[in-house]
Amino acid sequence: MLANWVKETVTNGGTGALTLGGAPSGFVPFSSVFPLNRRFYYTIEDGADREVGIGYLSAADTLVREKIFAVLSGGTLNEDYVNGVTAGLSVRTSAVVTIDAVQEAVVPAPPFKERGGPSYAGTYRVSGHAGSAGNKFGVSADRVYYLPFLATATETLANAYVRVTTAGAAGTSAKIGIYRMNPNGKPGGLITSTAFFGVDTTGVKGGALGAPLKVRKGEWLFTAVAANGAVTLFSVSGAPIGIFTPTPWQIGGSYARHYAGFSEGVTAGWLSLPATAAGSLATEFYVPVVMFT
Repeated sequence: MLANWVKETVTNGGTGALTLGGAPSGFVPFSSVFPLNRRFYYTIEDGADREVGIGYLSAADTLVREKIFAVLSGGTLNEDYVNGVTAGLSVRTSAVVTIDAVQEAVVPAPPFKERGGPSYAGTYRVSGHAGSAGNKFGVSADRVYYLPFLATATETLANAYVRVTTAGAAGTSAKIGIYRMNPNGKPGGLITSTAFFGVDTTGVKGGALGAPLKVRKGEWLFTAVAANGAVTLFSVSGAPIGIFTPTPWQIGGSYARHYAGFSEGVTAGWLSLPATAAGSLATEFYVPVVMFT
């Protein structure tokens, strides 16, 4: 939750719950806006140091710092907008606490977990927008498929995966990459990619990105998938973003929220994904989903 013109001084600081000392002239206290135990996003300003997190009032003058997302202390930034950082500021009584429109104030999308498929541990962030059943898309050999995706949390992506629904021939392998988005909304330069991994058996396949990538909430990027042989992967259907007249089955569904993908051919025997996506790309309405951890 956010609110306007909320600021209070601190009368009892430290690393735990803070005792609030009232609002300076021109501001209102937290208790005038937020009921007890209602979560909100706060910013602590302590000299040149800062802390951002989510907290709540356990009493009218007591702020519980429930989860700390970022700390700027002595010019060093420590941030984790998914799991939270382990240590916050040791707050002095000269500090003030405010409500700001901080970047983590938009709740991230939940992780994606496959239903009815091969068993695996954990959950994944997922590119694109998957319907409840999903689709199967036949990837052609020596062709790169690009899918735009929106980072819904500030986090580091270390591994990338696809789900193989129909295996390729023996020895078929693939790569996954992440590309920048150009101002025209199309893929630009390659940022990082996996090594080749086998897609000649079914299930979740992938590997480590060559360089882990820190993405920031609200950042648009492209995933890219290419294989050296034909294989069928889990995908989403796409539609160019715009206004159209939906049929009854689309109303209330997720069809209109899918994104159009793109593709281009690469030379047989390719070893690396293109350093920069082609200027002219084919539009694809089914594009493989990429999952991250």
